[in-house]
Order: sequence, then C-alpha cells, then structure tokens
Amino acid sequence: MRAALIALLLLVSGGAAFADSLWTGNAQSLFVDRRAHRVGDILSVLIVEAVSASHSATHQTTKEVSAEAQGGLGLLSFFPRLGLSASRGAAGSGSNITSTRITDRISVTVVAVDLLGNMSIAGQRTMELGPDKLELQFAGKVRPEDVGADNSVLSSDVADLVVTWAGKGPIAEKQKSGLLYRLLHFLW
Repeated sequence: MRAALIALLLLVSGGAAFADSLWTGNAQSLFVDRRAHRVGDILSVLIVEAVSASHSATHQTTKEVSAEAQGGLGLLSFFPRLGLSASRGAAGSGSNITSTRITDRISVTVVAVDLLGNMSIAGQRTMELGPDKLELQFAGKVRPEDVGADNSVLSSDVADLVVTWAGKGPIAEKQKSGLLYRLLHFLW
C-alpha cells in the first residue's frame, strides 16, 4: 500500500521528487542565541528619555532700627532732642524650568560582564554637521533578560544610565549666555 502511494505521487509530480532544505545560507542558528552576552558584543539601545524639572524660590526680609534721645541734663543741656529711624527691606523671587527630550538609537559595546551575567555597556557617536560637531555618549548596565530577540534594549531598562549629549561649534556658542550676563551673574 505504501509503495502504491509513492508511485501515485511520482506520477502526479511528473516522475521527479524534489526536497528543499530548511537551512539557508543566511539563516541564524537554531541552537545559538545571537543576543549580546559577552565582552565585545554589540547591542542596540533605543534611547527614549524625557526629563522635566522645575524649581522656584522666594524670599523677603525686613529690618527696622529706631533710636530716640531726650535733651541733655546739666552740662549736656546743649544737646537738642535727637531721633533716628531706619528701615531696610528686600524681596526677591526666581524660578527655573528645564525640559529635555532625547529620542535616538545607538549601538554600544559590552565592556564587562559580572558574575550574574549583567553587562556593562558603553558607546559614543560623533556627528559633524557643517561647522558643528555633536557628540552622544552612553553608558550603563543591562540585564541579559532585558535584551530583546532583535538584540536591542530600551534605555528605560538600563541601570546606572549616563547619557551625555554635547555640541561644539557656532550653534552651541550662540546658546551660551553673553559675557555681560555671566559677569553680572558671577558678581551677584
């Protein structure tokens, strides 16, 4: 019966049977995990950070001084009636609101792995846009279970996160306070 089925299949398929492999040249291993897990491996980090902070302060001070004297007696009778009054007050207020949002993707390198398998990662990227130079530096620690199947991790899953985004060039210079403002701020 089995031989009859094989013969029937051969007749239907034109007499030839073909078999394709499940393995292709660019397929990943079925037995090896390609996610970063050792020193030197590269990992993608999706940076999605939003930081907002505000601070305000007010103060008010008042000081009053008064003195009074009556005319002198005896030898001091030539002093007229004296009086003195002074008051001083100060009030001030200030506020500071800062808001920063960074959305980016950066490839980092595993620089160390601790005994629990947690990875210390670090990376940087420098971009030159005309005369301006922008530099992004990233460092932190990642648990292996937070690394996705696509070998990426969210920045919210990175411990001891340090992100530095700095710029040099004409645009960065225009964002600095003027010399007079910095001098007045230093003095007061």
